[in-house]
Amino acid sequence: MVRFQRTASVARGRGPEALTWANEVTAYVNKSQKPPNPLHAWVQRYGQTGVIVWTWDFDGVAVLDQQLERLLADSGNQEMIRKAADYFVEGSIVDQMLVMRT
Repeated sequence: MVRFQRTASVARGRGPEALTWANEVTAYVNKSQKPPNPLHAWVQRYGQTGVIVWTWDFDGVAVLDQQLERLLADSGNQEMIRKAADYFVEGSIVDQMLVMRT
């Protein structure tokens, strides 16, 4: 199993809009992409505050790559991303892929 994780720091004073948007984009992705596992949005509670985290689990790297390619080609998703450009601190978005080891 692999997990895609994206974190983004909310811009000062944009918390309510960023949280609303995070829920909207998560719902959009889950509805439009119909992924095998749902995308989830989280708020970081300890450590650095004002951070939103999205997680998405997949059975393997190839499935993750396929899903991300579909998402990048989705014009509705691209429009939602443009809408939120000033909700987050520039340069704060970090993508990670975590691999489960047992």
